[in-house]
Amino acid sequence: MCTAMKEIAEGVSLGLIKDSDVSEALLEKSLYTGNSPNPDLLVRTSGEVRLSDFLLWQTAYSCLAFVKVLWPEFSRWHLYGCILHYQRNYKQLQKAKEQNEADQIRLQRENDYEIVIFITGLTDERTISLPTRTLLHGTDTRLQQKIKIKSIRYLVTIV
Repeated sequence: MCTAMKEIAEGVSLGLIKDSDVSEALLEKSLYTGNSPNPDLLVRTSGEVRLSDFLLWQTAYSCLAFVKVLWPEFSRWHLYGCILHYQRNYKQLQKAKEQNEADQIRLQRENDYEIVIFITGLTDERTISLPTRTLLHGTDTRLQQKIKIKSIRYLVTIV
């Protein structure tokens, strides 16, 4: 995590990355595991109930299994128990992932809306044209991304 942040900070200081481009997604891609999928299940042996700063970011929506045996004694039966633990918690994990994705979409829409309001100088939603309102409140993420990119380009040329 620290190395990824240093690389991002260096990129910003060299002008390779804009301040506005620094995001959660960029940080995730900059990690050593950026090209790998996040684990579904993390098993910690030895009975310690902590991660020791191991894969903290990547295991945010993973099932954590803490087993009270040392690694050399870890058997297939322990693994089966961990898999059953994962299966019991699968619905809650998926629900949390979906909630996070919905929150990210909502935040993106709010940011897009604020950019359009800032650029147009409008303060009342009723004064925004119907096509703009439809794009802001629509469900197509690609359209929302296009609006944001165009809005940011317009904002950069104004400033």
